[in-house]
Amino acid sequence: MDDLNQAIIMIQQAIEITPIDHPDHAGRLNARGNALLTRFNRTGSMDSLGKAIMMMKQAVTSTPRDHPVLSMYLSNLGSMLQSQFERTGSADDLDQAIAMNEQAVKLTPDNHRNYAMHLTNLGAALESRFKRTGSKDDLDRAIMVRHQAIESS
Repeated sequence: MDDLNQAIIMIQQAIEITPIDHPDHAGRLNARGNALLTRFNRTGSMDSLGKAIMMMKQAVTSTPRDHPVLSMYLSNLGSMLQSQFERTGSADDLDQAIAMNEQAVKLTPDNHRNYAMHLTNLGAALESRFKRTGSKDDLDRAIMVRHQAIESS
């Protein structure tokens, strides 16, 4: 755990010395978000998850709309928001997770290696909302996008 905490500190230092308009800035935000998510997964620290989400939101907003990694950042953010929903039950977090995953799918060409993963993440979020609300539309969409994920693999 000490190594993970040290890595989080080092990535934060790298972020602080990287100009906001530098091409690597968003990637470093993403790296810190993922490291904080790892700490959340190991410790259950909601503070770490909250910081991870904040980092990913910054990575998403600082990445040009046409940049090829934006879909990955959106997918990461969607997964983090879904993790937060699973802990807090906040419908807003789940709705945001679905929106982020929908954007990730929309921005990913269907022949891209991450396309199936983005579809799978969207399907999982839709299934979670179905379980919460009982919406048949969410269930139908979850099934549809998971079939798409299987077909595109």
